[in-house]
Amino acid sequence: MDRGYHSEGGLLQVSQFPYHPPLSRAIIKAAEELGHPIRDVNGIYHTGFQIAQTTNRNGSRLSASRAFVRPFKNRKNLDIVMNATVTKVLVSPQTKQAYGVELLRDGNLVNIYSTKEVIVSGGAVNSPQILLLSGIGPRKELDQVKVPLVHDLPGVGKNLQNHVAYFVNFHINDTNTAPLNWATAMEYLLFRDGLMSGTGISEVTGFINSKYSDPNLDHPDLQFFFGGFLANCARTGMVGERVDNGSRQINIIPTVLHPKSRGELRLKDRNPRSHPLIFANYFTHPDDVKVLVEGIRFALRLAETKALRRYGFQLDKTPVAGCEGLTFGSDNYWECAVKRQTGPENHQAGSCKMGPKDDPMAVVDAQLRIHGVDRLRVIDTSIMPKVTTGNTNAPAIMIGEKGADMIKARWLTSPTYFFSNPQNNQRVSRQWDGLGVWRR
Repeated sequence: MDRGYHSEGGLLQVSQFPYHPPLSRAIIKAAEELGHPIRDVNGIYHTGFQIAQTTNRNGSRLSASRAFVRPFKNRKNLDIVMNATVTKVLVSPQTKQAYGVELLRDGNLVNIYSTKEVIVSGGAVNSPQILLLSGIGPRKELDQVKVPLVHDLPGVGKNLQNHVAYFVNFHINDTNTAPLNWATAMEYLLFRDGLMSGTGISEVTGFINSKYSDPNLDHPDLQFFFGGFLANCARTGMVGERVDNGSRQINIIPTVLHPKSRGELRLKDRNPRSHPLIFANYFTHPDDVKVLVEGIRFALRLAETKALRRYGFQLDKTPVAGCEGLTFGSDNYWECAVKRQTGPENHQAGSCKMGPKDDPMAVVDAQLRIHGVDRLRVIDTSIMPKVTTGNTNAPAIMIGEKGADMIKARWLTSPTYFFSNPQNNQRVSRQWDGLGVWRR
């Protein structure tokens, strides 16, 4: 671990999981055989392979909620509403100022009024959806679904991007995985150790430069994930029940880190419970296909290394449906395969992108404030102009931390602001009054 790039303490702990299966070490050795360094890619260098660092505590996944919310759930200035759907942000059409949110709970519409500002933090899908439902977005699209326009902002829902992958499947003849039984279950429950205190070979990751990237830059355009090699347990999930899987399946998963394809998100209708229309547009730019095929080629070379040959790696040559007429293993075949069996990651970003005011597609400024609407910010991965070179979990948390600093910088040195309900001119000086200040 590159100590110069890591700290200690804090609410959200980062470390490796305690348990590492032998195949994880073999994959690391295989990458080393091909000339790739084994090092902390969260340090000074960004290319190489490693056992991934994760947000975990004592062998158990540690979410941002467990780290930042649960310890402070009893604070007087924090109310958490469950089983509610935000229907829109309340914005005055005259002043272009946000003054609260409308939400649906138990069949009732409830207005919650803010004393300072409103923060939208729904992610790269829900945040633009909430803005669009609030009348903030492209005028023409809002007119089509009969949402009253509050502020014409063309970039809302545009620039949607994601890391996109392909699962290269192998069979191995090694079935020597530790069994999932009562002993391993108790080892985890009592000591947070053993088989259940890890994530299998998915703990391994690697970053490389494809032939399409600049070899002089430490800016990888391919990431590799690994899956399969599951514990010897029943498909029913019952502890102690065994099943003979025969050969086991391994997935090597190359992933495009700098996609050039862009998607978009629109409202299906004005119903806040309707899922939005998502046009991912994966592989609409040909360079994304080329980079991913290069990643598949690397996965095949990795499986042929001495470190992995002893596991008997055999490529699954079952043709992908729709690609049967192409020569298996050719570039044309893989180009067809990645389009037929696309593996999108859960790394959506960019749909409320940050940018200067003179960028017509920018949604928020450098302080994460909505262009043209006062006292309204978006704080999540949707503000990324481009998706990060790797998983978005840590960057999303960083955006939250930085956004909190920006909010404090504005309001901790300012007097309390009172907002008025524009319908009855009643002033509100606190955020909550039971379920809401006004109910309708």
